[in-house]
Amino acid sequence: MTQMNPKFIVAVAEQLSFVSAFLGGVSATILVTIVVFTASKKSVSWIVASSALAACSLLVAVIASWRLIILLHPEMPRLTDTGLVETLWKGMLLGYGIGFFSLLVSIGLTGWLRSKRAGMITSTIAVIAVLFFMLATPFGLRAETPSKLVQDGAKLNLVSDMFSFTEGPAVNKSGDVFFTDQPNDRIMKWSALDNTVSVFMQPAGRANGLYFDHDDNLLACADEQNELWKIDLNGEKTVLVDQFNSKRLNGPNDLWLDAKGGIYFTDPFYQRLYWQHEEQEITEQNVYYISPDSTSIVIAASELVKPNGIIGSADGKSLFVADIGADKTYKYDIGENGKLSNRRLFTELGSDGMTIDQQGNLYLTGNGVTVFNPQGKKVLHIPVPEDWTANVTFGGLNQRTLFITAMDSVYTLQMNSNGVR
Repeated sequence: MTQMNPKFIVAVAEQLSFVSAFLGGVSATILVTIVVFTASKKSVSWIVASSALAACSLLVAVIASWRLIILLHPEMPRLTDTGLVETLWKGMLLGYGIGFFSLLVSIGLTGWLRSKRAGMITSTIAVIAVLFFMLATPFGLRAETPSKLVQDGAKLNLVSDMFSFTEGPAVNKSGDVFFTDQPNDRIMKWSALDNTVSVFMQPAGRANGLYFDHDDNLLACADEQNELWKIDLNGEKTVLVDQFNSKRLNGPNDLWLDAKGGIYFTDPFYQRLYWQHEEQEITEQNVYYISPDSTSIVIAASELVKPNGIIGSADGKSLFVADIGADKTYKYDIGENGKLSNRRLFTELGSDGMTIDQQGNLYLTGNGVTVFNPQGKKVLHIPVPEDWTANVTFGGLNQRTLFITAMDSVYTLQMNSNGVR
């Protein structure tokens, strides 16, 4: 099923539940009327069958629609099983479709029991009803209509502006967000409980992009020595990789972890003042993949100008890579052993860091935060009062706090959508 915004599905479910309940009542009325005033014609059996089918199908639609409303209500703190949502969505539409069609058949047949003229009238009414309901019910709505992603009344909140340049936010299992202050060579921690910021690690290898693995170890793109680190809960680091084919990496920038524990990371070349070298040993700027057991590293994506932000979809089937040098963002399919295929353009906009929510909306950075729906259509722009917005992620106890790093500051914004950890 094409991913749709839950707010849209809830609106559909609410409308269909009321429409289905009404039509179910109509079908039940017709059924009772026919049973009470039994006619001699054989068509009665067809009318009874159609009305019964309509009543049962519309009952299924009502149950499925209300289950969708409960599961996808904006106030629900937990994440929703997308497979269950898809099943309920299909069940709701199928129940509605069969029920509505059966009801119209029974209405049309009641007229033919009386006379040919009456049958033509009731059949015409049934056809007109189809057209009206097609326009009045959610089938006439546009599935891509954006819902309100930002909570009502929510405003951009400045957490702190006591840094030099903030980057690389990553959320742990508790909802706390770790981010980097690269010029000051430190990793900071934002507490989801009390909205305070503290130093987690300093020095920190000039860390840039961050991400937590499945054991809550912090992975860091340590720019100082062109390395990728794993930092445990005690702050002890392990170097996972610093070269490819015996050549120094350009400078790991951003990363994402798949369900198996494999790591994708971008490796653009940004000349740093604290480096003692100025030449690239690897002339290409690629995306690499480290196997789950950390024993091998391969090129996952190439032919990029300057890859930067990277994030995977909630179901782990797609990978998004922002080529900030080409001002484009690409989407790849993820196959066996982390292999990428079917590269296609997602949007004509590059990005620094980026994130994604459970509905598949992609959040790009640079000029504030720009949000694109799963089809690549821009649905929202969040202005940030800084010259450059570097990165973004979801944090907080229920992962509905959008955490934004921009220049010397970090901001939060309360959302209706959940992030993907």
